[in-house]
Amino acid sequence: MIDEQHLQDVLRDLADDVAIDETTARPVATRALRRHTRRRVLRREGTVAFLSILLIVGIVVAVGDHTTGDVRTVASTTATRRLPHRLVVRQSFGGDWAPEPIAFDGRDVWLANNSPAILSRGSGSTNATPSIAIERHASDSGRLLDVVRVPQEAVFSIAAGSGSVWVVGGGDGGVPRTTVSRVDLATRRVVLTRALAARDSCACSLAVGAGSAWLAGQGSTNLYRIDESGAVAARIRLPHPSVSLAVVGDNVEVGLDDSRVAVIDTATNRTTRVVPIATPGAPAASAIVGITAAAQPGASWVTRSDGLVFEIVDGRRVSPKPVVFLRPASVSGATLERNVLWAVGVDQIVASTTDGTTRGYANYDAGGGSFGPVSVRSRRFVPSPSNEPGLDRVVVAGPTLWIAVFNGTILVVAPS
Repeated sequence: MIDEQHLQDVLRDLADDVAIDETTARPVATRALRRHTRRRVLRREGTVAFLSILLIVGIVVAVGDHTTGDVRTVASTTATRRLPHRLVVRQSFGGDWAPEPIAFDGRDVWLANNSPAILSRGSGSTNATPSIAIERHASDSGRLLDVVRVPQEAVFSIAAGSGSVWVVGGGDGGVPRTTVSRVDLATRRVVLTRALAARDSCACSLAVGAGSAWLAGQGSTNLYRIDESGAVAARIRLPHPSVSLAVVGDNVEVGLDDSRVAVIDTATNRTTRVVPIATPGAPAASAIVGITAAAQPGASWVTRSDGLVFEIVDGRRVSPKPVVFLRPASVSGATLERNVLWAVGVDQIVASTTDGTTRGYANYDAGGGSFGPVSVRSRRFVPSPSNEPGLDRVVVAGPTLWIAVFNGTILVVAPS
């Protein structure tokens, strides 16, 4: 005969444990059951008590199996709440880096350097072409693997994707014409260098995807689509000056300076919608300084210059609750890795869970070239004034963070 009081005690214990820690659901419940039944077995002897225990375990397992979908969802939420405790600088590099100097091709990191280099056009020739250098580094250690010389006069931005690394430069007062170059990832050779027409020149940011390179930002009112031959395949008028861009699924999302995002269909090269980035009922404010593709297909994380990060789903629906980063300091944009968003600004780096419930902050000491301990807080954070060189942008590259500093340093940082 089953001891009904024993059954009620165990189920009460299970309910208490689940109420205390919802994020571990079935594993916690099972452990609570085992602890309770072990104490019970020690106090009782006989077959009846043992059979009661087996029956209760079966009930719990059956309930857990019936709610497998919910358990998995909750367990995933637990993983998003794990933030690193410290940030270790593994390498630092000085150089005349491009304003947007870092790209990750899924395995290696590429750095764009404006250092003056000369490529001879044949042995003994007196003609020479100015060039820039792009460096290939191991993403985990920062070790230099290769240097590719690219025959163009300047570089502003670098991006990787679709089997290529692209660089763009010029289009400003120093170098009036914009030049684009493409490096084949397989051979690590320059396969294209082409100067754009004067009317298409801009000191633009660069994104790669949908078989093309895309240029916008830095106040440009056009989005330029560059095909693999280096030709301008499409010139798309934007509703306002642009600041940032990213390829997200089948769309290109362009951040505008009036807190909106223009969504362009890559199949038609048409703007399908313009999305205000603000909480419902609140006015849009601040420029869109960064856009990062999210883990969910077709979704993205959009960063405003006031430090608020919103999620756009399907290129149209904005998350009602933003993630708060370095408000009110400006940030370069948030990047995503394993359900953790990273952003930098002033002398701080911030990690946040994607639900915004937990954030960790660390200060950068430029003199020592290191970060202080990560301070985890669940409240809104206002950074203290600092005269340190600002952290300009961060790129997640596998197990490491690559961070550009305004003083011309690039850091390779390992979270742990």
